[in-house]
Amino acid sequence: MRKRLELRFIGTNYNGWQVQTNGPQTIQSVMNKALFAIFNQKTNITGCSRTDSGVHALQYFAHVNVPDEIDNYKLALALNAHLPGDVSVLNCEDVADDFHARYSTKSKTYLYKFDVGQAADVFLKGRAFWVKGNVNLQKMQEAAQVFVGKHDFASCCKLKSCPEDSMRTVYSAGINTCENYIEFRISANGFLHNMVRIIGGIVLDVGLGKLTVGDIRSLIKSAEHKNIAQTLPACGLYLEKVDY
Repeated sequence: MRKRLELRFIGTNYNGWQVQTNGPQTIQSVMNKALFAIFNQKTNITGCSRTDSGVHALQYFAHVNVPDEIDNYKLALALNAHLPGDVSVLNCEDVADDFHARYSTKSKTYLYKFDVGQAADVFLKGRAFWVKGNVNLQKMQEAAQVFVGKHDFASCCKLKSCPEDSMRTVYSAGINTCENYIEFRISANGFLHNMVRIIGGIVLDVGLGKLTVGDIRSLIKSAEHKNIAQTLPACGLYLEKVDY
């Protein structure tokens, strides 16, 4: 029986989602450990996104084939009892056998948080990127809009990890202000490796006056990898929403 689990996690202490052979702790590895504790046999779980080391998730989905019949509510409770405090199962439901947490997705939304206070907010440490300097929010908004649409995003992918097909469709991208921090939010039908962190860095540099909107248009048009801005650290990145 295939189950779909809705998770939420703080990624600070994990090396992303994907299990790594003899590697550091990942979200998938602690989920597999919890499942083994419940069913007493190896049960691999598949996630909707690999996520980089340190990335958080406000909403994350995974599917798993469980060997025994079990009530969904009880399974969620049992998993949470075996999981560390920074990983939580919010919901569990039955799905069709052909459902795939990754390949059945229609869109994903990522959120990046910028701490723009005069001094770094200690309550945002590890959860946002502190920006040194004043930013122009209007320029950042204009920069974000350039990425909307269907483009070849090879220029916004980590070097040497870009797939042959790097066309993606960005449905929306924009900036919101929330007290002493800024939210950059972007939705698309799929994302390349480091794509959000690279785009976020470009949008930030436009806001800081280091790049122009014209620079972004030239970058996208070239479809070639160029380090024109910093790749933002993972601490401020959240997978916010997954649609099926």
